[in-house]
Amino acid sequence: MELTDGMIVLRPPTDGDGPEVVAAIRESLAELAPWMPWARAGYGLPDYAAFNNGGRDLGDHNFLIFDAADAKVADADPARRPQVLGTCGLNHLDAINRRVNLGYWLRSSATGHGVATRATRLLAWYGHHHLALQRLELVIAVANTASQAVADRVGAVAEGVQRGRLVLNDTLVDATMASLLPADTAGWQETHGLAVHGTSSPAAHPSGR
Repeated sequence: MELTDGMIVLRPPTDGDGPEVVAAIRESLAELAPWMPWARAGYGLPDYAAFNNGGRDLGDHNFLIFDAADAKVADADPARRPQVLGTCGLNHLDAINRRVNLGYWLRSSATGHGVATRATRLLAWYGHHHLALQRLELVIAVANTASQAVADRVGAVAEGVQRGRLVLNDTLVDATMASLLPADTAGWQETHGLAVHGTSSPAAHPSGR
């Protein structure tokens, strides 16, 4: 299964994607480490395996981000893997209230080209209109202006600052809370050419049940 807007592709991670994801993280430590506590110099394949397998066990919906053209070339050549541009996902599910956290990060060399905005838009649309989720929350450290800008560009509604919302590198920091509801993403499929290819589960809650 993959999500696409014609420019990028989101695909669930596989065991074989580990080396590419590790390379992306190690390339981008200076930018990731202040906001992603798991991003550290020693990040390796065991960490990726824990992320991948743990996410499945929790019912998370995690995706790797690829350039659509690069992914197409790689699909035609089984010996080649496309470059991972980053990851995004829906996690920390509150199944009763159909509420979930939406997160994303990009490797440093992929920033500045609208990739995070495209990925966030695809993921939010998928969460609302294929998983029947109601509220997608974007919780972003106040000082993380790059991620704040992505939330703004997709039209996430800022709801204020939550004191001490996140622990980053053993420090309690304030974070903005923004959200997307189904009405916010209505019409995105037609406007932005969003599509799901392959197996998907419309109106299924991402609870693993």
